[in-house]
Amino acid sequence: MIVKFFLFIPKAQLHDAGNYVCTAVNDYGIGQSPYARLDVVRPTQRPRVDPIEQTVNEGEPARFRCWVPGNQNVDLKWHRAGHQPLPSSVQEHQGILHIPRASQHEAGQYVCTATDPRDPKPEDSDPVTLHVRRPEPAPQLTRPQVDPPEQTVNEGDPAQFRCWVPGNPHAVLKWTKQGGQ
Repeated sequence: MIVKFFLFIPKAQLHDAGNYVCTAVNDYGIGQSPYARLDVVRPTQRPRVDPIEQTVNEGEPARFRCWVPGNQNVDLKWHRAGHQPLPSSVQEHQGILHIPRASQHEAGQYVCTATDPRDPKPEDSDPVTLHVRRPEPAPQLTRPQVDPPEQTVNEGDPAQFRCWVPGNPHAVLKWTKQGGQ
């Protein structure tokens, strides 16, 4: 659309990109302007990530996905927050961040950076957070203790042993005589 000597493109589309020339016609002839070049690029979108936060048990795998909607031509790279390198145990491929066996070393924040070859300015995603839970220690059976460990009494006199489980005052205790009596 030409409006008062201006070429006006109300909503530039990718197919509008190219060289434009202005031609003037008057009583003296025809003249052309130098080319006016129009480049149309998709607006840069921040990469999206999923999930934003993940909690796994130590030793379990973790996975995050990064993509730019509607743009398959971007280069996606993961890094730790603050542009720190990834731990060597972490794998990335085509926007997928994969941690085969999560440990406390891999816990923290990660960011995905998308670089479009047509736009030199890279875009960072929101950070994702990996929480790694330490496994609960397996409950341990504590051996009951006896006091006194040995005693000698005269026939007909009482004998008494005390039994308890250290750290577990409510343990259920049962006495049996070796040999089944």
